[in-house]
Amino acid sequence: MFILHLKTITSEYSAVDCFYKFFPKPIFVACETNSYASQFCTESKMEELSPRSGYKQWNECTAEDITAITAIEIDMAYYFSKTSWLNSTPKFSNTMSRDKYQLLSSFLHFADSSKQHPKSDPQYDPLLKIRPVIDIVKDIYLDEFEPGCNLSADETMLRFKGRLWFKQYIPSKPSTKWGVKLCSLCNSKMEFILRFDAYVRKDKTNVGNDLDTGLGERVIRKLLQGFEYSQHIIYCDNFFTSPSLFQYLRDIDIGAYGTVRPNRCGMPADGFRNAKKPKMVFEYNENMNGVDRFDQLLSSYCFYHKNRKWYHVLWHFLVEAAIVNGKIAYTMSHHTKLSAIQYRNRVIEGLLEEYAQPPPKKKGSSCSNVFPLARLSKSHFIGIQSDKNHKLNCVVCSIMPYQCKLKGKV
Repeated sequence: MFILHLKTITSEYSAVDCFYKFFPKPIFVACETNSYASQFCTESKMEELSPRSGYKQWNECTAEDITAITAIEIDMAYYFSKTSWLNSTPKFSNTMSRDKYQLLSSFLHFADSSKQHPKSDPQYDPLLKIRPVIDIVKDIYLDEFEPGCNLSADETMLRFKGRLWFKQYIPSKPSTKWGVKLCSLCNSKMEFILRFDAYVRKDKTNVGNDLDTGLGERVIRKLLQGFEYSQHIIYCDNFFTSPSLFQYLRDIDIGAYGTVRPNRCGMPADGFRNAKKPKMVFEYNENMNGVDRFDQLLSSYCFYHKNRKWYHVLWHFLVEAAIVNGKIAYTMSHHTKLSAIQYRNRVIEGLLEEYAQPPPKKKGSSCSNVFPLARLSKSHFIGIQSDKNHKLNCVVCSIMPYQCKLKGKV
């Protein structure tokens, strides 16, 4: 008997604590970002840049800076809302300046690219630039959720149209046709993600060790590792379904529902007939859309700003997945309803709670207190100027024009 429940999260956990369960603090490490920036900001490159280039303002960042920029980008997804954290104007500027945010966005890095092997090497990892983050979160979802009996597997597309050799184009997708394709495993009822695997074409070792099987079968085998002999039921579409896959799932005591393509290898040539919808069709339609509902929650307030670096797209996906799973865990543990924006605001406040915000800069003229009020009651005269075509303004008049009645003339 399967009962959907949480393993470690209780009612004592706050919103940001639930977020940290699916996006742990060790992810917010600044060493690779600083290393990547130091490779770019060398003395020779700095000399080639303009004197006013923003790259010359770079200073080493900390883990708190990475946490702050994550909180800011979470809010950027719903800045149009009246309850948005960014609508309070001083909060953004007091947290981080525009120049610092742009520099951090440019140099945000997660792995040492010098450790990459050549493409001809069997140890070449296409996801090396985001691999350290994936290794931390890949099994953390199942550590917190007991998923229940029914599972669903489907494709998830992450929008990206930049230069990337394993980018996918799927014209049948309604909104995201270009991007990075993930194969996700979700619970059929609560829409939280349990596992995912990025599809890298021409890399058959990415989704399994048995290269004699089809791609869809290898993906399902990898997603279900650890579920053997657990009597779960998985629902998948015709991209994954095959007779050999269902036979494998039967051998490891896992049930399966799925549509199938007539030309799939192993399908009988004359084994199809028209019939009324049996009960299993209704069960399939009821439990298949777990990944689709997760994608809907994921895209409601996702980070839609353009990214030139593909691993930033996966970074934002992992942040949003932690928010979706965290909100579900928070509502289950507290037995309360909470809107997505309310939960995000609490996560942002929690992320910035320990961030040492810089003191606000004083705005206005620095010489406003130079002249006493008695000075403003008399006539004001400017000094003798050599350039007759350019008339100087009275300093006092420019500071307090409404209290100045007379202006000097040359």
